[in-house]
Amino acid sequence: MKGIYILFMFFVVLLVSCEQTDGIKTDILGGNYSVCTRDMECGIGRYCSDDGVCSVDCNSDKDCVFVFGSEDIENGYFCSPCGRCLKKGEKDKKCILAKEIPCENDDICRESLTSEYICGKSGFCVKKCTKDADCRKLGRGWSCGDEKICIRRCFCNKDCYFFGWGYECRLPDGINDNENCRADSPVSGECMPREGGIDWGKDINFEKESYAYTGIWGWNVNYAVRTTGLPLVSQQDSVSVAYGLAKIIQNSKGGISINLKLCSIRLKNFKEDDSEFEDLAYIIVPDSYSDSIPVLVNNTERLPEMKTGTGFVTDTVLDVRGARLPDPWNTPLPDFENTEYVYDQDRDTNPGMTVFVAGVMTGEVYNVQRWWVRYHIKVKDSDRMSGLIDFSSEETIVGASNKIFLTKIKVIPHHQSDRSYFRAVRLSNESDCNTVIDMSKDRNSFIYFTPHYSE
Repeated sequence: MKGIYILFMFFVVLLVSCEQTDGIKTDILGGNYSVCTRDMECGIGRYCSDDGVCSVDCNSDKDCVFVFGSEDIENGYFCSPCGRCLKKGEKDKKCILAKEIPCENDDICRESLTSEYICGKSGFCVKKCTKDADCRKLGRGWSCGDEKICIRRCFCNKDCYFFGWGYECRLPDGINDNENCRADSPVSGECMPREGGIDWGKDINFEKESYAYTGIWGWNVNYAVRTTGLPLVSQQDSVSVAYGLAKIIQNSKGGISINLKLCSIRLKNFKEDDSEFEDLAYIIVPDSYSDSIPVLVNNTERLPEMKTGTGFVTDTVLDVRGARLPDPWNTPLPDFENTEYVYDQDRDTNPGMTVFVAGVMTGEVYNVQRWWVRYHIKVKDSDRMSGLIDFSSEETIVGASNKIFLTKIKVIPHHQSDRSYFRAVRLSNESDCNTVIDMSKDRNSFIYFTPHYSE
């Protein structure tokens, strides 16, 4: 989004400052654009232009003067809620709703959006629906609620952080967030903007060095492993590429707490020499997998000044996925021969956590994982951090759609340690998981995945 806006302003300068055009016409598809054929491919807040490029024109009415000129503005142009300059009275149907539109009555929503919207009980415009499919264009996490309006359904607060750290899960009175999150039959609520905005904790201190680290960060963490015992192949090297939205706050020990909401996970097979690899079979990690993982919290104590070259190490966070163990660190993981302690964490009616197998073999695999990570953080500048990680990943298979997948596997960290690392970049407080996912596709982004770590 930022890249598109900057490039847009570049063309603005050309339009308002030049009376003559020299040289070769710029091929707009040759730059760092996201090409498209329909609006949905552009994600929240953008639309597919006539040139086949994901675009946004404006953030306020004043921006439209650069598009049409001041005379047109006086004639009634405005910036729509989705970032397009339109004549007053027109409805914006060219992109997905990008922000909450406050309202007092239905007319406000119809004027700002379309006749599909009404003013909800929350005081914001909501889209009418009859089925979940009616809400899909709004993006991931939306479904058709009991009152036939599109809602962000949730069971606890962690379900809402996909939409940004300024959201919370509004549950019916008397329902506890933590208990409901772990319940076998949870009560559903709705993700709504949190009153007061982002919760920055109780330990805010502007005078401590740790304050400079606080904020919202786009986070990429990758860990490489070697897995043995798989069908078809004796061993497989793969890297887990995870993207998340992190909130860094100060803690009572003079350090920081890194709260990481995972947004997406994908697995990538590789060869040690990085030569081209032909996947006979590969794993697809569905959105429901990362959605079901709790917020991961790494802590530090006192921190040095945030400046280039500063380094420090976090504590270790442990996450057990698909099982509830009496001793999370030491209890043996269940497997398909002994499923004690397994539970359906991703709520898809299958045991453990579900992933999909594609390629020469297809099917579903239900697994359990014990994973921990510790970050060796090095400050690049006030807006970027990176470093290698210490980690461990233990995994077992507890079920599958095809018996051929029921094998005893062993997972160990890959010996090429520079394949396991993280990168983080500071974002605006309004950023959400879609912001990070978009950045993951941008080769010029600091958090774009590379096979090996380098500073």
